[in-house]
Amino acid sequence: MWGHTSGGSIETVDVTGDVQVRTSGGSLRLGAIQGFISGRTSGGSIKVVDCSGGTDVRTSGGGIWLGGIGRNVTARTSGGSIQAAMKTQPQSECSLRTSGGAITCTLIPDVAIDLEAKTSGGRVSTDFAVESVIQGKAPKNRLEGRINGGGPLLKLRTSGGSISLQKATD
Repeated sequence: MWGHTSGGSIETVDVTGDVQVRTSGGSLRLGAIQGFISGRTSGGSIKVVDCSGGTDVRTSGGGIWLGGIGRNVTARTSGGSIQAAMKTQPQSECSLRTSGGAITCTLIPDVAIDLEAKTSGGRVSTDFAVESVIQGKAPKNRLEGRINGGGPLLKLRTSGGSISLQKATD
């Protein structure tokens, strides 16, 4: 599915296959997508729920909320926070990046990843045991290491807030 608008929001639900949507002046709301999602907006927020085929979303004017997503994730915003709940083990590198807010990432308890989390304007906290690769005492604004033996890289970056890595509960 492909959709484009220059002055409004886009909402798409219950699609089997890939979805590519673009808007200049509105938000994106996507749910129950059984393929890869590519979404871009310059003037709104992004919400993606219950999608299993991988996600690549970007906005310059709002927050990003990703719930029940799977596989691989790339999310970028300049003007808001990012909340992401990943329901499966990532298959390749994932990246969450913002310059204007916090990042909260919820992962399955047995996730196996390599972690790079850095912030300029806050601190990094985690519910997971991290085998750190930082020599000496790790600074409060940076955490790098392996979780559950390591795996695909998860990059978390913000300049305007804190980063929180949480374990999902049943």
